[in-house]
Amino acid sequence: MSHFYLIKRFMRKINCDKKKSLKLDINSTKTLQIFKSSTNFFLGILIPHKLSAESALLVAIATSFILRSISDIWMISNATIIESAIITMNQPRFRSSLWKFLAAMPAVRRKFQFENSILLNFISFKIAVINNVLKWTIGELKIRFRANLSKYLFDQYLK
Repeated sequence: MSHFYLIKRFMRKINCDKKKSLKLDINSTKTLQIFKSSTNFFLGILIPHKLSAESALLVAIATSFILRSISDIWMISNATIIESAIITMNQPRFRSSLWKFLAAMPAVRRKFQFENSILLNFISFKIAVINNVLKWTIGELKIRFRANLSKYLFDQYLK
């Protein structure tokens, strides 16, 4: 059976059930089967092979999200150190942690010349690169998914 046929049949069932009552059992096994089969069908169209460019882009996006989370955790922990220095009124610790925090931000680093710390340069560079890689891979994946889906639909139309 075609996946499109199953979706149409499912939609007809929903419309009939809406007329009878407002309750619809979304967690039924048939609904989950249709959802899983449709999802697998569309993923098969969007991602043609396990070792395709689309798969590599998905791995790059996942890796970028993990690295971005690590960078965010570093920024949060550094901000917490600044807050604790404020609460304890420890001025030397406050100054050093504030400079580290500001030096990690690319826009601030360019405007003011901070100490040439390798760690701060790496963190600043890493945050900027991760954000740009994430933006590029998501855009590239959208284009590839759109192209794969258009190609499939065009091939179906020509049959």
